[in-house]
Amino acid sequence: MIKYRTRFDKIEALEVDRETDKQVVLPARNGFRSSRENKVSDWSNWHDTWEAAHSFLIAEAERDVASLRMRLEQAKGKLGNIKGMRPNV
Repeated sequence: MIKYRTRFDKIEALEVDRETDKQVVLPARNGFRSSRENKVSDWSNWHDTWEAAHSFLIAEAERDVASLRMRLEQAKGKLGNIKGMRPNV
């Protein structure tokens, strides 16, 4: 069966031998035995369809944008505070 792995900002269609609730089993290749990967990890996530993988990447990018906007607003506030400083007399 084909599953879709998201890693960073890429989507890969990969053949898997079988899956459990938490892992996928990749077939043996290049003389190596079959391997297991967690469906959800810090490095990659597995999805049933390309559309689900794409939606996941979009949501992740939108969270990044929202976080950066918040950090920008905090930095602007800090800049305003620094510009508004007056010497102590």
